[in-house]
Amino acid sequence: MRAPALLMLCALAAFVAEASEGRATSDFEIAAMNRQLETSRDAFSRIAAHMNLGDLQAGRGNQTAARSHYETARTLAEEEMGSARKSSALRRYARAASWAGLSAAKLGRGGEAHRLLEEALRYDSDSTGSWNVYASAMTVLEKHTHSVAAARNAVTIASRSAGDSVPDALDLNIYRYALASALSRTETASAGSEAETLLGQIVLALSDRQFDSLRRKVARDEQFEIFSSTRTDSSAYLSLLNRTRLRLAKIYEESGRAEDARLQYRAVLADRIDDPAALAGMARLASGDEQHRYFAESFDASPFSLALVRQYESFLSEREVSPSTRRGNGATVQRAIEEASRNRHQNALDLLQTLEASHPDNSTLRYLIIRSHINSAEFARAREQLERRGLPAEIAGELRKDLALAEKAASRVPSFFNVARTNEPLRLSPDDLSLLVARIRTGTLTPEQLALVDTLHFVAPVAFEDVTSRDAETTTFQAGSLYDQRFRFSSPATFTGRFEAGTPHELEFQILGISETDGRETLLLQPWRVSS
Repeated sequence: MRAPALLMLCALAAFVAEASEGRATSDFEIAAMNRQLETSRDAFSRIAAHMNLGDLQAGRGNQTAARSHYETARTLAEEEMGSARKSSALRRYARAASWAGLSAAKLGRGGEAHRLLEEALRYDSDSTGSWNVYASAMTVLEKHTHSVAAARNAVTIASRSAGDSVPDALDLNIYRYALASALSRTETASAGSEAETLLGQIVLALSDRQFDSLRRKVARDEQFEIFSSTRTDSSAYLSLLNRTRLRLAKIYEESGRAEDARLQYRAVLADRIDDPAALAGMARLASGDEQHRYFAESFDASPFSLALVRQYESFLSEREVSPSTRRGNGATVQRAIEEASRNRHQNALDLLQTLEASHPDNSTLRYLIIRSHINSAEFARAREQLERRGLPAEIAGELRKDLALAEKAASRVPSFFNVARTNEPLRLSPDDLSLLVARIRTGTLTPEQLALVDTLHFVAPVAFEDVTSRDAETTTFQAGSLYDQRFRFSSPATFTGRFEAGTPHELEFQILGISETDGRETLLLQPWRVSS
């Protein structure tokens, strides 16, 4: 007898563990799942609702709320195990043990998850659902070899017993997805190729006329919600197709097949116009204003996706954008990232703390706030924030490492503070420039050090920007780059000789401070002479 789709689609629960996918979490989805929780009468429906709510909250970075739902699901599953054991209902007992094992995995309790999942298989080893949940839990725990083996078992059992019905075909493709998901994490060429083949087969299968009735129901009911665990075949169909296309698009994108990736992302957006993973994918593949537009839409759809934050930071590292004038949580996060990219960390902090007041347990906001404190040399504040509970271990570990490196760097001073003074200009190294700029930016130079900087002449290679004017004997410039640092003069400077923009030249100069030009941090220099 076919198990309900509620258990079948549990394979997709593991997908939530992939921060890189930037899964959407809409208010509508949370409200819909809360309504399901209120109307659910049987234990497994309530367990699935709490698991879904945990995944949805985790997608928003609300780790405390997510853990609370996973804990509740774990408790309900344990109670169901006790009830089933008393009734000698061994299959129900195994099913409850599977749910308990998955919730334990979501809570990071690897040993407990293993014990419960093995218990489920001990009583129901021929169940595709039990093997499927086992595979999902192993993916969450990053035990990818175990995940692949369990997913293969589910596919093998389902392939042997599958009939020609729509439910059977849907279940088999769900198990194929779980296997593809596990294979894609093993990081071997053969596994990656098999995963791509499986995902292509799933998309092709779900496009078959066999599923016309489910497509009509999705359209008729105007369904768009994507859940990890579903109760109906139409919801399972929609969620599976969304996940498969996103994963296939990512494979295409990473292998350089940009147009194939766009086709899959566009197909996702045709079903759900605010899917942030698809929007972020389109942004990565776009250029110019279109690229920024896609990022803006992705932030509006999923403001607190840490994966999206990091993608946008990478985008800003290579180009300048006009400040966002939109309103809403997504626009505010976007502006904070833009401010931080210009080293205006206090401005970023003000924006983030305003959001944190209404989202106090959000791990993405906590991450950005702590990083702003670190970049502003407010190390005690950063450490205080890190001591609070709620941050995922991986993120907390990353921030502790950043804090340690920043504190170590803050104890260093540019080497020219420790050398004997001469009448020759000092050769400025990239490392010394970076240290000096960081000290000036964070206000951590002593009065004596500031006074010394005012007297020093440096020499370093620079590349000038556009030529302001040129005649037979002179060339005039006002701005350029010193290593990776933008600089400008207080007014255009004319040098004797003919010099080309973009070509390295040796510049002798004094450092006057840091200013801002067109929203970018800029070193203010006093030029003395230039040579080829």
